[in-house]
Order: sequence, then structure tokens, then C-alpha cells
Amino acid sequence: MKRCICTIISLFAIVSLGVAIPFAAYAQPVTLKFNSVKAATDPLYTTWEDYAKECVARSGGTLNIEMYASEALGSASDVLSMIGQGAPMLVDCDTSFIAEYVPDWNLFMYPYLIQKPSDFYYLLESDFGKELQKRTEEKGLKLMAAAFFGTRNLISSKPVKSREDTAKMKIRVVNTKMYNEIAGVLGGNPTNVPWSETYMALQQGVADAAEPGTALMETAKLYEPCKYIALTEHVITFTTVVMSSEVFNSLPEQAQKAIEEMQATYVKNEMLKFTLDLEEKAKGRLTAQGVTLTAVDKAPFIKASELIISKFPEFTPGAYDRVKTILAENK
Repeated sequence: MKRCICTIISLFAIVSLGVAIPFAAYAQPVTLKFNSVKAATDPLYTTWEDYAKECVARSGGTLNIEMYASEALGSASDVLSMIGQGAPMLVDCDTSFIAEYVPDWNLFMYPYLIQKPSDFYYLLESDFGKELQKRTEEKGLKLMAAAFFGTRNLISSKPVKSREDTAKMKIRVVNTKMYNEIAGVLGGNPTNVPWSETYMALQQGVADAAEPGTALMETAKLYEPCKYIALTEHVITFTTVVMSSEVFNSLPEQAQKAIEEMQATYVKNEMLKFTLDLEEKAKGRLTAQGVTLTAVDKAPFIKASELIISKFPEFTPGAYDRVKTILAENK
């Protein structure tokens, strides 16, 4: 009895001190909390629900994943911080968030650098991509999945036919360094507003424009305050799923295998097809809502993007040129 009490007291002391206990010490299944930026009504959220269910099914009863929509557990930045400290959580976020830990991830968000979805995967699976993932794991973060999230365009309250039309425009962007630079590439000024407040910001004039993926414009009903979409196609966006490298290494082998398999068998194929189809159909439905889609001369935007490299001295020397060389191979 004394031995049992001492063991309980010891475990309580360890937890109080914040020391990680191997998952093997707990009863199965292991529960991971998935914090998603997407609303439960977003069709792309349902793809992550399917992802979670399939991971659980493949794990043979060793894994359980609880879904939380609309960043219910906190912002992507806050949850990433918790994950880095060993929290048993998953979060979907684009690579600009991971870049806060390993700056070279911002190259995956660099405007007009990645031209098509296959470019992203080609770069991710290259030696450069593998090196980057290894460096990220050393920071306590493990990339578990990378899914196409759409091509970003500019939706605004007034027509945009050229870069001159966006001068002084307040463009809502995510509060990361790369997104703030993206606003400048588009010709406007960055306005940092949480995604959940973007509709209201556009409606009240706090922001004049936003630049999400086309499908997201529809699901968030941004077509109500804004009736113009300029097809800038400035970033091919991917959402990554990140978890603690320490937690992953502590998972039962079958749970690890289940999560890793999902990237190749579901995320890279089924989710890509689903999102491409969703984006194409969204354009038709947006037009039906009275939105005007306009092709623009991309040359001035592309030229402006070339100046971004000078704003990122934190990039590994030669990384930008190395990425361009790798992408040139994927024709």
C-alpha cells in the first residue's frame, strides 16, 4: 500500500513539474486534440474530420483524435507553442507559422515561387525539404501532413485590374512576417485581423480587401461585403498538420504508422482532388452571387515579389536560389 501511495505521489510530482511521461505509461488509446482554424461548416474542415477518423481506424485502437473547429483551443501560433513544449495536440496551419521556428519554411509561401500544387510536394520531398523537416523536428515540431488549401486571390470592395488599383488599400492578412510582405506585393498595406473577424472587418471598412483561397471566400461569405475578385494567384497555399516530435516518438508504433500513411494515401491525393474541384465550383457560385472575377497582369506583382528576399536575412544563405533550382526541375 505504501509503495502504491509513493508511486502516485511521485507521478503527481512529475506532472506538477511539467516533466513528460512516456505515453506507454498510460492506458490506450492515446488521445490527441486537433485544433483547426477552419469552421465546422467549412467543407475543408470535413476533410480533416475524415483524416482524423481514418488515422484512428488505421491505428488499431491505439489512437483517438478529438476535433476542435474555429481554433477553439487557441490561435495556431499559441497551439504551435504548446506543441513545441510537448502538448498532445495537432494543429493545421500554413508554413508561415512554422517559419517562426525555422525561417526557411517561408520559402514555401514566397509569392509566385511555387506555381502549382506538384511544386510544393516536389520541394517538400527534395533533399532541401527533408533537411528542413529534420531541423523542424529538432525544434520539437513534426510535420505530419501537407494538404493543398487553394490558390490565393484578392477579394475587394472595389475593382482591381492592375497593381496601381491597390495603392493604399488595407489588405487583411495573417499576422506573420511573410503575409505582411505579401500585402505589399499586392500593392496595399497589411491589416492584421483574425480570420474569424475578417467578414466584419471588410463589412465595416477596417479592411478593404482580403486574400484567401477562392473556396474560402465563398464559405466565409466574403462576397457579401466585397463584390470583386482579382485573380492574382499570388500564393499556392498548403495547410500543414503539425504535432510534437516528442509526442509522436512516444506513440505506439501502429499509431505512428497510421498517421504517416495518411499523407501518401489520402492527403496528397484525395484532399488535393477535393480542393481543386471545390475551388473551380466556387468560382461559378461566386459569379452567381454577383461577384466579378477579373484577370490581371501579374507581371508587376511578380516583379514586386522579387524584392521580398531582401527582407529575410534570416533565410539560410543560398536557400532561395536552391529552391528556385529545385522547382525548375519539376516541369
